[in-house]
Amino acid sequence: MKSKDEQKLFTSGKQFSYIKRIDDLGNRSDDELIDHFVKLKPQFNALKEEFIKFRNLNKDDTDLQKSQKFMNTYYQLTISDINEYLPFTRNTLAFVICNMENNAVGYLYTDKKNEIPVMDPGGMLFIREIGNGWYLFKMKNKKKN
Repeated sequence: MKSKDEQKLFTSGKQFSYIKRIDDLGNRSDDELIDHFVKLKPQFNALKEEFIKFRNLNKDDTDLQKSQKFMNTYYQLTISDINEYLPFTRNTLAFVICNMENNAVGYLYTDKKNEIPVMDPGGMLFIREIGNGWYLFKMKNKKKN
């Protein structure tokens, strides 16, 4: 039998609102997603720099520890995760808006344009350059049978 705390789907109204905003943003048009990014570009750049510094100083930290460190900024930017190892990519940082049912949408950053992943109907579905190393992406994780 689960405890009362384990039965709760959301622990606060703030958490529910955050998850709803992520879902709403993840389902918007490409132009709306880019507008969201452009409006918050200074904050995205600041988070990118802070994340890289933190990662370099705390190489042994887990993904959960990294997420906890930046959770307040995730709320502000309406992203759910920063992923250094997104499938189909290398030498990129993925600022994931949402990742559900094998689909993900978000923003990629790389300073190596030649390492942008190739589009693939079974994987990276869409990449659109925003500028200055930033890209909008949509992907479908390949299911393992």
